[in-house]
Amino acid sequence: MKNLIQSIFILIAVVMSTTVAQEVIYAQVGGTVRLPKPKNIEDGHYVFWNFREKNGPRLARYNRFIRYVTQEDLPDEWKNKLTFDADSLVISNIQQENFGTVVREVRGKVIDTITYKIIKINVPLNPPLLLPGESLTLTCDAEITQGQKPRIHWLNPENTRAGHGGTVTESAKNQHNGQWTCVLTNNEKQSKAKVSVTVIDLSPAPSSSQYTSKSSSVTIPCSRPPNIPWKQFKTKGLKRVQWRFFPKPSSSPEGPQTLMDLGVGELMNWTGPTHRKLTASNLNDGNLSLINTQTTEEHGGDYECCLTFENGRNLTRTIRVEVLKIISSGTFISGQQVNLNCSTGYALPPDVRLQWIPPPSSSQQKSSHHSYIIPKVSTGDSGKWKCELWRNTTRLTSTTIILKIESNLSGWMLVTICGAAVIVILTCILVLILHRRRQRKMRHLRHRVCRCKNPKPKGFQRS
Repeated sequence: MKNLIQSIFILIAVVMSTTVAQEVIYAQVGGTVRLPKPKNIEDGHYVFWNFREKNGPRLARYNRFIRYVTQEDLPDEWKNKLTFDADSLVISNIQQENFGTVVREVRGKVIDTITYKIIKINVPLNPPLLLPGESLTLTCDAEITQGQKPRIHWLNPENTRAGHGGTVTESAKNQHNGQWTCVLTNNEKQSKAKVSVTVIDLSPAPSSSQYTSKSSSVTIPCSRPPNIPWKQFKTKGLKRVQWRFFPKPSSSPEGPQTLMDLGVGELMNWTGPTHRKLTASNLNDGNLSLINTQTTEEHGGDYECCLTFENGRNLTRTIRVEVLKIISSGTFISGQQVNLNCSTGYALPPDVRLQWIPPPSSSQQKSSHHSYIIPKVSTGDSGKWKCELWRNTTRLTSTTIILKIESNLSGWMLVTICGAAVIVILTCILVLILHRRRQRKMRHLRHRVCRCKNPKPKGFQRS
């Protein structure tokens, strides 16, 4: 009886010393799986990892002194995938044939066996390229094991929940571009699968207008985002690139104008009107920016960069260009009131300010008003007046006007006065000459009438 009781206790001890457990690990194709090493390995303990699917091979063995992966004995589907780090056996770039059951055995004074069930997460491997407005659909699932189905949800690139369960259906937008994450939760443990979604779009247009002035150049930006290669635009069926111009109704009676046109094919050459000095960037780097090398007042308006695809969808960006100009005309005389007006024709945003700078010879002060009124100009106000646009500490553009202020006695007035004085003097001299000639003539006549030496007296005389 005593021996029977001892045998029962020995059997219970052996059963209690042997633990068998199963753990489920979810992974996606191309992902990485980590199989932990047992803790507190002693000298007499040996650890083996065996792949039990389809009579699979022994993957690795380990003790305190040896870390060994049997690379030469592994089949091709396992070679160069197994490594050790500080606390795990790591399976890298896992593929379809690597999913299954891996058994970790600890042999020695105690026997500890754990079975790892590596289950594939089904997610799209190559999501399609999308244009804004096209349908974005993502699905994520995994097989049920141990009678339990994992809870699944999606995280969008902004790391917020999206979709319902394992399915996402959205109308593609620019903010959907990036990495989506499928999260599986089983027994309070989380596994993740990553999916990269590409939404082909142009870089955002500037939030404010582009400012320039007469005879200056201006660059009107349009480009691809740096994370989307230009070849992906072509892969999606890019057919045409255009720049169109919509002038302000007040500046031009004409409607929209096509400035530059590019048919995407074997030869990619920009074509456009010759009366405007325009250049476009090279498409090889995806930069579509338009450069207006010599701006006039009529070039202010909305510029549209448009990409047309074979499926009829368009990508557009609209950039407003505002031309700074000064309104004033004529030549002014000292003492007159002069009104100068500097404007783009649009209301300036709150962060943009205007600055008037008078010429150095002027006694006028700087001003930030659109209209600059000089009640009485002087000749010191002549010269170059500058109007500048500033955003914080950055000068956006500037334009100038040259004022000509003449004094009250201008050169022509002096010429006129001098001319009149000369005429008066010449007239006086002429009158004097005529008067003296008349006097000489009268003396000459009196001398000719009295020729006798003793003329007889007229009238009665005493006898």
